[in-house]
Amino acid sequence: MSEHRDYRAGFRTQREEIEDKQLPTTGEFPDWLSGDLIGNGPGQFEAGDTGLRHWFDPFAMLRRFRIDNGEVRYANKFVQSRDYAFAQDHGGVRTPFPGTPPDRSVWTRLRQVLDGTFPDNPVIGIQRFGDEFAAVTESPTALTFDPDTLETTGRIDLTAGLDCDLTLAHVHYDPVAEEFINLGVSYGRNTVYTVFKRPRDGGTPTPLSRLQFDEAPYIHSFAVTDQHVVVTVNAYGLDTTQLLKGTVTKETFLDAFQPLSTPLRFVILDRSTGEHVATASASPAFIYHHANAFEREGELVVDVVAFDDDRAVTGLALSNLRSDDPDLPRGDLCRYTVPLSGGEATREPLHRGPVEFPVINYRAASVFS
Repeated sequence: MSEHRDYRAGFRTQREEIEDKQLPTTGEFPDWLSGDLIGNGPGQFEAGDTGLRHWFDPFAMLRRFRIDNGEVRYANKFVQSRDYAFAQDHGGVRTPFPGTPPDRSVWTRLRQVLDGTFPDNPVIGIQRFGDEFAAVTESPTALTFDPDTLETTGRIDLTAGLDCDLTLAHVHYDPVAEEFINLGVSYGRNTVYTVFKRPRDGGTPTPLSRLQFDEAPYIHSFAVTDQHVVVTVNAYGLDTTQLLKGTVTKETFLDAFQPLSTPLRFVILDRSTGEHVATASASPAFIYHHANAFEREGELVVDVVAFDDDRAVTGLALSNLRSDDPDLPRGDLCRYTVPLSGGEATREPLHRGPVEFPVINYRAASVFS
């Protein structure tokens, strides 16, 4: 395979930052297509001499494609997080990344655990807060940026007004109510997920419901319908004791990730009040992303990308992804039918993968019409 077609080029650091460059195009764009497409994702795979170990670890880079008058212009820039600045100035990892431990003394690592210090490297996505744009990840912090220059401009505390340690990066937006719906996460003796709403302008959030678990399940996203919030609770999560020990032994989130002795669960909440409606279960699976959800008489339909086991997380080590013959996890697009009375949810395969990152048109979806 020629180098320019080798997907592994996507796992190498892109050091060049481009301000504004016209790209060659083939064919023509329709007259109505104009605007900016800004993406967020990995840009640097090392912190000094430390090679980052997992697909979730690299430092965030914004990439903008500006379409105007049939032309496409490109720009890219690193997000100036504290984690990125530490790597540039000190050549190491500042905070515990999912697959790479901090290059810090044991006392600093212990203090980070006690202080609840999380990475601020916002490598997952982009969210809008009123007139501001921000790069986000599963963190208490979003970093705002200028969409014209891609310069990092400030910080937003996503946990302000909430009793939680961090918030998820995959939020839902209701264009009718002009509000976001999201989950906050608290780790401790029990793991708590808080469902909350936040105004479009990024104002004060309103908690709706708190879900408490004896174990520590990992939840990456969730679903909403006209009347309900569906929190999909994975059958995989963290051994919190091992995670704490890893502070000393320099083990990571990935080392503590494991199957739980639970099924896949769908926790159904009333979208207006946050009250618990029902919980349904299915055979163990791991889910990152939801495609859509909608209501039918007496049941909810939830479309997701489902993986068979925890290799959906552990299989994304960069050593595996860069290998000549990677063992890649395969996600299938599946439909779960979830009874509003609880009980068992049924699973129907819709498309054999690999497939990921499904999206819907929020303004066209009936859930927000």
